[in-house]
Amino acid sequence: MSAISAITPGGKLYLKTQMESYRGQHAVAFLRHLLRHIARKLLIIWDGSPIHRSRAIKDFLSDGGAERIWLERLPAYAPDLNPNEAI
Repeated sequence: MSAISAITPGGKLYLKTQMESYRGQHAVAFLRHLLRHIARKLLIIWDGSPIHRSRAIKDFLSDGGAERIWLERLPAYAPDLNPNEAI
C-alpha cells in the first residue's frame, strides 16, 4: 500500500492511499485535490522522491499550477523534518 498526505498548519490531514505505487500523475491528482479543498495559496514541502520531480509535475506547474502552489524540497534524507513520516 502507498500513501500520499498533506498536513495544514492548523493540523488538518489530507490522506490518500492506493495499492499501486504513486507516480507523477497521482501526485498531480493529489495537488489538484488540495487546490479544490484549500482556497489559499499552498506551500508544499516535500522530499526528493522521483515522482516529485516528474514530467507530470513540471507540466502541471507550467500549465498554471504554480499560480497557487510553491514547492520547497526537504534536504536529502531528512525524515525527522517531515511530519508526514509519522502518519
